[in-house]
Amino acid sequence: MSNTPFNTESLSGFLNKLVPLPVQPVGDRATNFALKQYETRLANVKLVHDGIENVFRNGVTNGLAIGPAPETVWGMLNAVTAFVDHAQEIKGDRYAYSMFGKGAAVKSSAYRLAMSYVGGLN
Repeated sequence: MSNTPFNTESLSGFLNKLVPLPVQPVGDRATNFALKQYETRLANVKLVHDGIENVFRNGVTNGLAIGPAPETVWGMLNAVTAFVDHAQEIKGDRYAYSMFGKGAAVKSSAYRLAMSYVGGLN
């Protein structure tokens, strides 16, 4: 992973695979309630995408001295981990979230996705 280049052009595709954008409801499914849910989910996904991208480019800036990730698949995986573990705003216990909850699931998915880039399956 540390020898596989990963640049900012690859970032959007990686993030869209890791945390996909929601599908906007159309037709009969496009009720006011459904559209509001869609807009909320879209805003939340964009916050995650922007947060991971910020950590990848700039590191974690909340006093932890985690620098920007190298432009490799390993760097991207570490950016996801740093975001989930240290930068993402969560409700509840950060440790439980990042080790056993949804944060752990995101990190596992990021690892599997990173492995597909190393194998040339992207």
